[in-house]
Amino acid sequence: MAQTLEAVFHQGNDQVRLDYTPSGAAVVNGEIIYDSGICYVCTSPEGIADGVLGDMATNGIFKIKKDAIDTFAKGAKVAWDDTANQAEPDGGGNDDGTLGIAITAAVAADDFVLCAINRTALV
Repeated sequence: MAQTLEAVFHQGNDQVRLDYTPSGAAVVNGEIIYDSGICYVCTSPEGIADGVLGDMATNGIFKIKKDAIDTFAKGAKVAWDDTANQAEPDGGGNDDGTLGIAITAAVAADDFVLCAINRTALV
């Protein structure tokens, strides 16, 4: 089954969360917000209403939705395409910023890449 959420929590301990107040639209579970060089993922089942203070995950390993044509090597930078709402290889045409690092390889047949968000290296 194809992944429909932008991000699904996969693994991590002591998840770091930062305050976030949506402005202009509510944020739904699984949605990625990329702002000022930080990747935020909404992991709250009920989401966060517009204008209401909530908190969003800023670390951990997430399954990030990707296009079927994109591939990632283990350790490669994973970028965010905010127009298509999916991961893409770093330096791609619609690269809106780096989300993190691919912790495993992802082939074209995969519908997601496992990404350690807000990380710059595997170690």
